[in-house]
Amino acid sequence: MTSLERFRLDGKVALITGGGGILGRRFVEGLVQAGARVAVADAQLDAARAAAEPWGDQALAVGCDVADPDSVSRCVRTVIERFGRL
Repeated sequence: MTSLERFRLDGKVALITGGGGILGRRFVEGLVQAGARVAVADAQLDAARAAAEPWGDQALAVGCDVADPDSVSRCVRTVIERFGRL
């Protein structure tokens, strides 16, 4: 078994805050390539959509302001509704 095979994330769900940014997009890419489904959360929903779009059903764009507890709660609920867990 290779090192990359040991770190497979099949069946896992990840939430990346700031996912629409440069680093966030790279994290999204790596997680999806490892088999995870990924919620791309960003205060700028358009940026989250742009980061999630290339990954089809494996990624979900979510608007989320991490400084606002209600926004974070809505984000988590949305992810769980879509992917069944977080």
